[in-house]
This record gives sequence, structure tokens and C-alpha cells, in this order.
Amino acid sequence: MSHLTIYVKRSKGQLQYRDSEGNTGDTITSHAKHDEKIIWKLDKCSGISEITGIQLKGDLDILNGTPAKWTSTNGKCTPPAKPKAN
Repeated sequence: MSHLTIYVKRSKGQLQYRDSEGNTGDTITSHAKHDEKIIWKLDKCSGISEITGIQLKGDLDILNGTPAKWTSTNGKCTPPAKPKAN
């Protein structure tokens, strides 16, 4: 089953979104295909600890289930380690 991923982060006090289709901005419109799973994720170094309060708009009869909440287990933003010099 394919999926559409929507990433969320806080930038300058505002929410910013990007998705796996290449859409970005403070609001986006994403198009999910039939039987496609929609996954919301915190972007890297998002400044957010969890996603809550998602409000779905439009014809909700198209959904085949209720949203499930996943939480972050790390909660910290650590930059990748720099490679060691030889």
C-alpha cells in the first residue's frame, strides 16, 4: 500500500508543512490516491514534541478508518555526527 507523508515543523512561531508530493508552505493541499495511507510526521528539528488537534475538512466518508496517534519517543533534535578526519 502506498502512502502520502505530511511533515510539520515550527518556523518563526508559525507551522510549516511539506509533503512527499513536493508541496510546501504554511498551508498545503495534498492529494491522496484511493487506498493510500496518509502519515503525519514531525519534520527533522521541527521544534514540536507531538502532533495534536488535526482537523479534517471535506467529505470524511472517503476515510476507511479513524486517525491513529503516534508519538515521538526521542523528543530531542540532535544534528548528525561530523565524520572523523583521517
